[in-house]
Amino acid sequence: SSLPEVGGEAAYYVNPKNTNEISQAITHMHHDGHLRAQLSHKSIRQAAQFTWDGAIEIFLKTIACPDHIPSCKAN
Repeated sequence: SSLPEVGGEAAYYVNPKNTNEISQAITHMHHDGHLRAQLSHKSIRQAAQFTWDGAIEIFLKTIACPDHIPSCKAN
């Protein structure tokens, strides 16, 4: 899953197939203002890692040298 890469430490992760875990997480977040504040601050830092310039750079590198062409990586 790419969620840890995107959310980093700014997300509250749960098993999406476990309704009890989801319910507990929602309740925990609702009642724990300190945790909400922590995740809110972390989310701003996490989001700053993802920029349009960075996305364009990755996109252009991928087009110039796709991962599925091994000889391209050697050059």
